[in-house]
Amino acid sequence: MREEISFEKFMMKASGHFLVNELPDGFMKWDEEKVDKYIDEHKTCWFNNCGIPELYEIIECLANEMQFLHEHGTFEFE
Repeated sequence: MREEISFEKFMMKASGHFLVNELPDGFMKWDEEKVDKYIDEHKTCWFNNCGIPELYEIIECLANEMQFLHEHGTFEFE
């Protein structure tokens, strides 16, 4: 049986690939402005020219893929 992992945990882990510090526990309760500020202040130099909404979407896409893989044991390629 697989461990139940919240989507927030997947977002936190995925964000670590793009931010110098992962999104913190409880960030999903923050308002959009606070999340945007955190991402802007913690994005790695590789993403300095990436807009905040775009970077959030990239993090979210990776988190979705991680969650799908965790739940199904495989990726679903289109």
